[in-house]
Amino acid sequence: MGKKILLILFLSFFIKGCNNNDDPPKLVSPQIDFVKTFGGSSNETARSVIKTTDGGYAVLGFTQSMNGDITDKTDTSFDYWLLKFDANDNLQWSKTYGGPLDDEARSIAQTTDNGYIISGTTSSFGSGGEEIYTIKTDALGVIQWTKTYGESDGDDKSNSVIQTSDGGYVLGICNGF
Repeated sequence: MGKKILLILFLSFFIKGCNNNDDPPKLVSPQIDFVKTFGGSSNETARSVIKTTDGGYAVLGFTQSMNGDITDKTDTSFDYWLLKFDANDNLQWSKTYGGPLDDEARSIAQTTDNGYIISGTTSSFGSGGEEIYTIKTDALGVIQWTKTYGESDGDDKSNSVIQTSDGGYVLGICNGF
């Protein structure tokens, strides 16, 4: 008797759930709030965007340009590029970091002191080849320290970085083979 009631309830819900209006939901196009373009006359790539504690956001990538919005580069190699925006989408500051060879930023996290930890790959520093290059900045993008990790016989890349609850950092890495 209990199985029949359960079957009847199931069929009732099944039949009720099926109707002639089983069309897929209509997709709504996203609304674009604003579009801004930054960079210069060469190549720029954005890799990571984070919301910051002040309601703004930070964009991390790399640039090859030495003109336009890029005012602190002296050569055409790729360098890390960090841009900080306020809550009204206004650029507050922009910084590049790197050396004479290619450096490509991949990941950013805001730190508990409102600074930033950024990580990626460098050919400018380390023991040769591509190395992991991590930079800690203050809230205005001023470098506090840098670290390079890797072996000379491989290409090492950091694809992710976070700050741990004890104030340390964890990097998600890949070692070339």
